[in-house]
Amino acid sequence: MKCHRIRKMISPYMDDRLGPAEKEGFISHIRGCAFCRKDLEETQSLGHLFASAERFHAPYGFATRVMANVQEREPSWLSRFFASRPLFLRVMGVAMVLIVSFIGLISGNVLVADKGAIQREANIQQALSLEVFQATPPDTIGAIYVTIMEVRDAT
Repeated sequence: MKCHRIRKMISPYMDDRLGPAEKEGFISHIRGCAFCRKDLEETQSLGHLFASAERFHAPYGFATRVMANVQEREPSWLSRFFASRPLFLRVMGVAMVLIVSFIGLISGNVLVADKGAIQREANIQQALSLEVFQATPPDTIGAIYVTIMEVRDAT
């Protein structure tokens, strides 16, 4: 296995989420690669540091106060910009954005469109049309059979 793949497997290895074959390949690579082994050791020591950290409990009502502060927060500059404008100007701004976008799409399609490619595609479709092919070309056994059957059906 390559080192970049092994580095991506460090966390699943520590969480014991690797299959038996992956785990065996991971361990054999770690034994032979000092750089990946160092990365694994650093990640493990960081994990132990977090696991041994003292846990603190949030005071009662902390989440409620945080959510209340979030709701009372000052509006963004964008919402202040649109809120301070009359409705007519807001509608006109949106209309201008839509018009400019539409013009950009149309002009982009005109610039990108290859007229020759469209004509070549039409020619290919016409050449592959079923009307070009005859069901039974003349001077073939199939044509003779069809002719015999048509004569028999006519009588």
